[in-house]
Amino acid sequence: MKSGFLRQHLPRRLPSEVRPARSRSSYQHKVILRRFFNTLTIFYMRNWSSVVVAGFLLSRLGVGAVQAQSASAIDKGFFGDWKFNPARSSASPGAPPSETSKSGTRHHEDLGNGFILVQNKRVNANGDNLFSSHIVKLDSKEYPNASKNQTVPATVSFTLVDPYTTIAKFYTDGKLTTIGKRTTSKDGNSLTLDETYPNEQGQAYTTHSEFDSFHAPRYEKVGFTDGDAHQAHEAYVTAINSNNLEILLDMLTTDVVFLSPNEPVMVGKAAVRPWLKSYLNAYKVHWDKPVQEFVVSGDWAFERYSYTSTDKSLADGAIVKDTGWGLLIYHHDADGKWRVARDSWGSDRPLPAK
Repeated sequence: MKSGFLRQHLPRRLPSEVRPARSRSSYQHKVILRRFFNTLTIFYMRNWSSVVVAGFLLSRLGVGAVQAQSASAIDKGFFGDWKFNPARSSASPGAPPSETSKSGTRHHEDLGNGFILVQNKRVNANGDNLFSSHIVKLDSKEYPNASKNQTVPATVSFTLVDPYTTIAKFYTDGKLTTIGKRTTSKDGNSLTLDETYPNEQGQAYTTHSEFDSFHAPRYEKVGFTDGDAHQAHEAYVTAINSNNLEILLDMLTTDVVFLSPNEPVMVGKAAVRPWLKSYLNAYKVHWDKPVQEFVVSGDWAFERYSYTSTDKSLADGAIVKDTGWGLLIYHHDADGKWRVARDSWGSDRPLPAK
């Protein structure tokens, strides 16, 4: 549309018949305005660009306003806690490590009055712990998006496609940087994120992320916004699954205590080191540790978890699986890092018969 279009086709002043005289009744005013709107709409329907102009004018005059979708329009399965599933996730060639995830969790909550809280924490392929949070409505408008180590303004908008699908658009310093589709399964057990980004060369790449629903009764109620403390959980699991002794030891305080089933108590990092070394020399390990409860109190954090461990023997390839539960205590050390101070766990498997 040319910039002079409005000047060419719109009158400088409304016709006298739509400048209501005080003596005319309210009903007469409505009839005149309706006639004017109908005439204006017919005139501008001559080409598609004029339809945009007519719609803009009518919306500015308060006619036919579009109502925003409320949070109740989205399926309730969207709300809750979600854990990243790396086995079912992928990224297209060219995706930078900073945008691909190794682990992570999401929290979605209906705050009422149409507002939705979305909190996302993850560890990317570079090993960086990231956290972001935003409160939005499903009205396609931009709302602030806050993230760890943020340096420029960022916003996000959400649009509801259907009860199970939303489109999110992320903006950094006013520039559109990411478009993502979020799809919740109809059984409420899985969440899929398909996102498109530009890489450093300006080329588009995509990431496909899948999440499994999990229940964390107090996760969102106590200390969830304390991102660093909660990221300690993901950092500890990542360190275990790295199968690297030094990375794992760096996640432990110097006075750490391990309470392992059917093992003597281990007090201090020096006592834990040989036990961990023997374990990692014998197996390639992988642990899943869903959080059941997480409470932050000052420089201490307390976690109750369940676990599934899969250990593959480096000698013969035999697989050993176990499930169980555990209690963790984290401490916020002087260098600013949260580390494991106490880890106690027990197996669901019965003791072997004697």
